[in-house]
Amino acid sequence: MKRFHTPKTGNIRKLFVDFAGKDVTAAWTTWGGDAAKAQKRLDALVSLRGSAAHRSPTTGKKGAAPHLISRNKLEGEIKFLEELVNNTEKDLAGK
Repeated sequence: MKRFHTPKTGNIRKLFVDFAGKDVTAAWTTWGGDAAKAQKRLDALVSLRGSAAHRSPTTGKKGAAPHLISRNKLEGEIKFLEELVNNTEKDLAGK
């Protein structure tokens, strides 16, 4: 389960191949019709999460540090993750 500590595409792929016998990352085609684009976007998002959690400054030169991600971008990324989950569930159900 340590693979979920950093849930990048490679870790997710290996986890599902090992326990479900299937590469669910190949089904992530909703965003742009290309699984590779979705995988790259997820990996970038996981890296951003790591930066926010482990390396984000709490203050800047003039007080509070700026947010790493805007609210609009965050909402888009949440929708993206929801689509990945939906595609994964459909793939595992054989739909």
